[in-house]
Amino acid sequence: MAVMACTSTVAPAPPQAPAAMNTQSCAPTAGDYPQESLRTGQEGVSRIRFSIDAEGKIASMQVARSSGFVALDDASMKKLSQCKFRPGRDTNGNPVGGTTEVDYRWSIHKN
Repeated sequence: MAVMACTSTVAPAPPQAPAAMNTQSCAPTAGDYPQESLRTGQEGVSRIRFSIDAEGKIASMQVARSSGFVALDDASMKKLSQCKFRPGRDTNGNPVGGTTEVDYRWSIHKN
């Protein structure tokens, strides 16, 4: 059985109201663990840096710190692309984008 966790590690500098992320929309499940990684026992933490635009869509993303395994890093970026965001607001109430990082922790737990 594979169990993963997704945790935000670095918050963006808040405008007036920071962007919000629906982590349930992109939290990894056991089925998301790459099969090759399971078979070979690969575990690690992928840190992904990403920017969202003023519409709450991902504008860019990149691996900020690799897990050491391309398959886990790729799976992290795939899951992040499924996230739903609400943009932040500036002091005038206008929507603004921002940049932050999120960790995807991949670990195999055996019963």
